[in-house]
Amino acid sequence: MSLSRLCPSRVSDSGDADSRVSDVSKLAVRLLAAATCAVAAVGTMAPVAGAAPGAVAGTRSLEVLWAEAHPAWLPVQNGTLTIGGTYTCTDPAGTSVPISFTSLQIMPTALPSGAGNLPCGPGVVGAYWELTSFPTADVHHGYVSVFVTFQGATVPPKQLTA
Repeated sequence: MSLSRLCPSRVSDSGDADSRVSDVSKLAVRLLAAATCAVAAVGTMAPVAGAAPGAVAGTRSLEVLWAEAHPAWLPVQNGTLTIGGTYTCTDPAGTSVPISFTSLQIMPTALPSGAGNLPCGPGVVGAYWELTSFPTADVHHGYVSVFVTFQGATVPPKQLTA
C-alpha cells in the first residue's frame, strides 16, 4: 500500500459543526492519523536486513595492534615473534589476501619475518588476526619495528614492545 493512501494530506471530519463530535475527538482522530503515518514512513525507510552496515564489497584494511616475542633458548629452540590486530576484507567468501611482515629488533639485532593469508568474506569486518614469524635464533623481548605488507600494499610501520 502506498504512503499517500496511508497518510492523506487532510483528514476529513464527519459532520459539520454538529455538537455530536467535540473538538477533542477531532484532535484525537488527527493525532491518530499522524501517528499511523509516522509509523508507516519509518517502515518504508528501514534498511534491508542482511547487509552489514558499512560493509562495501571489496573493502580491505588492516591494523597492527600488538606484538609478542617468544625468545630463543639456544641451542635447543629457536624463537618467534607474533604480531596481530584487526582487519577487514569484504571480498567474496572463499577468497584470501596475502600478508607478510618484516621486523627489526635492536640490541641484539634480530630480523624476524613471516607470511600468510587472511580469509575474506562479506562478514569479515573488524576481525581479529595474528601471524607468527618463521623460527629464528635471535628473537628477544624489547622494542620492535614492524613493517607489514597487506594485499601488496605497505601498511605504515608500527613500533611496539614485544
